[in-house]
Amino acid sequence: MSHLGKSGLRSIPMLFQNSPTSFDGIILAVVWWIVQQLDDFAGRIGELHHALEELGAHPAAFRA
Repeated sequence: MSHLGKSGLRSIPMLFQNSPTSFDGIILAVVWWIVQQLDDFAGRIGELHHALEELGAHPAAFRA
């Protein structure tokens, strides 16, 4: 293995110009899933921020 060097371990880039339709569907499904995961995550961040604003003390509570 040491005689190959680093260049022997690289992946070979391939262009899928004539990819089958089912392969395109799989790619679109994976991309859609990732987008949905990020959208759900962003929604949870917004809900957390809103909840923290509601739990904060009112400024009048700190006046003497």
